[in-house]
Amino acid sequence: MFAPADCLPGCADIARMKLTASSDALQIRIEVHADIDTSLPLPGGANQWLPDRVSVDGKPAAGLARDKSGALWLQIARGVHQVTLESPLAGRDTIRIALPLRPRHVEVVAEGWTVEGLGTNGEPGESLQLLRASARAAAARQSRAASCRRLCAWSEL
Repeated sequence: MFAPADCLPGCADIARMKLTASSDALQIRIEVHADIDTSLPLPGGANQWLPDRVSVDGKPAAGLARDKSGALWLQIARGVHQVTLESPLAGRDTIRIALPLRPRHVEVVAEGWTVEGLGTNGEPGESLQLLRASARAAAARQSRAASCRRLCAWSEL
């Protein structure tokens, strides 16, 4: 019988994450530190956002699997690795990215997007939400219009 590794459950962590969002694509680069050969959950989930492509150290990822909840897991060898997740964003105005294994620090470059769920020091919450700037402006206009309708109706009394 094998004894569990001394590092469990923290045998791997994400030191840094860089999220780059453009009008039509999303790329997430994470720096993974693994104390042993292990598996780790990747950002995203089946009901939110999943990458189309995953690479490890510049090569297509070989050990990918989904669990029952739809989370994507990656088998990773011991060491420090650069993992890249990519997908198109065409036609999407909001994206929620779950962070089942929270990075210690997140950097965001999001042209045309507003990002929620990130502390002032780059520390993330349980998830990040991207909202396309045009969608946010439209929602604000609708909210102002609804407020005006309520006030206008009240002032006519």
